[in-house]
Amino acid sequence: MEPLVDTLIEEPRWDGIDLETLADRAARAVLAALDLPGTGFTLACLACGDARIAALNAEFRGKNTPTNVLSWPSEERGAEVAGGRPDLPAPGSAIMPAELGDIAIAWETCVREAAEQGKRLQDHVTHLLVHAMLHLLGYDHLEEADAEVMEALETRILAGLGIADPYADPAAAAEFRAADPLAPEGGAAGAPAGAARPDVSGPDVSGPDVAGSDVSGPDTAPDPAPDGAAPGTVLSRAGLSGLSEDA
Repeated sequence: MEPLVDTLIEEPRWDGIDLETLADRAARAVLAALDLPGTGFTLACLACGDARIAALNAEFRGKNTPTNVLSWPSEERGAEVAGGRPDLPAPGSAIMPAELGDIAIAWETCVREAAEQGKRLQDHVTHLLVHAMLHLLGYDHLEEADAEVMEALETRILAGLGIADPYADPAAAAEFRAADPLAPEGGAAGAPAGAARPDVSGPDVSGPDVAGSDVSGPDTAPDPAPDGAAPGTVLSRAGLSGLSEDA
């Protein structure tokens, strides 16, 4: 079966928990929960470390600090009314699947958060992936009604994967929400729809010292893609094909 997620393992420690399998499993569970087929879609995931995600955070959100996960939807799909259903995409074909967008996830921050919250690392990472994938599909939590819908979906999807409700413990739930770059008090979890995607094939973007893990983030919107540029081409299927995993 063709994987739904094109995963670029830049930080080799991700191989230790088989991130590619976790990501594909999460993607299929998300699509199934939304009554979307498990074929005809694709998304990309950059499995990196704190230095790389801090550089992306600085480039797209103006904050040079690490965060757990960032997401870049390929287009705007948000619901027109709070608590409504987003405009979900139609599947493409096996040859030309519909691109959902891109995700970047950071090893050190995920490991630290899982330890602090007393969670199994694979479970915490799966939750973050499900959360980010729902963002790609138009779900958010800027309004209370939207947050209720999104968190209920996450809980149902994770239950189907054998993972406990991450929002059952109020303290743990508050900690998760506070760390989310798309929290109401923070900025966007990456670029808004249609914005240029991160260039992971360019020169070194390790950036300066990124010690610390403040991920609250300002409301900083990135520059839109140039006119005529196709959104989502850098971390997408075509973009990943020419990249070295040793970059």
